[in-house]
Amino acid sequence: MLKYASLLGVLLGLAPVSMADDLNPPPWRGLLGSTFQHWGFNQPTTGGPQLPDSGFFQNPTLSQPPLFFPGNSGWTPTFQGRTGVRTLGPGVPITFTIPNFDGGPDMTKIIWLQMTWWSALPTAQVVLPTGAHITPGFVNTVPLAGGWNHTTATWSLDQCPPMEDVTITNLTSSDVFLDQVVIDTICVPEPASMAVLGLGLVALLKRRKRR
Repeated sequence: MLKYASLLGVLLGLAPVSMADDLNPPPWRGLLGSTFQHWGFNQPTTGGPQLPDSGFFQNPTLSQPPLFFPGNSGWTPTFQGRTGVRTLGPGVPITFTIPNFDGGPDMTKIIWLQMTWWSALPTAQVVLPTGAHITPGFVNTVPLAGGWNHTTATWSLDQCPPMEDVTITNLTSSDVFLDQVVIDTICVPEPASMAVLGLGLVALLKRRKRR
């Protein structure tokens, strides 16, 4: 229990990195076993998957990078006061492949997604290598200027697989627009997983009250 208490102490004292629309960074960002990536969609995707635009951080460094697969989504240079926006037509998904660390059988995975969207909230799921689709356990949305919205969604997995896909899909009948996506993950020992997730949610709710 001492090592879990030490982990929580580090979490409480950690000052997370922040950037535009990175409104709810988890307090465990940068700790051992964590990953962090930010896609701003500043450039059109050409010929395949795309590396993160910024905030590419893995602790420790992984042999495979996280990648964005645009699928049939579109791209527009400007939309509703923002630059570099992905367009998801009805039924169109996009996928972010996130590699993990070899956490072993007693580790769990926490995934923390932030996305800035316009028109309608797209559906987000985590897809495991087994093909299992997992919906988020917590979703929080706040309005931004210009009709944009910011949503934070979290997952707590009972395993730490070698990778997972985070899919964002437009299940509406109208176009959905995405300006930024930020994904954090961390592998933690099973007894500490709920405490780590709880700390992140408490921090998120405190930020919401201050707005």
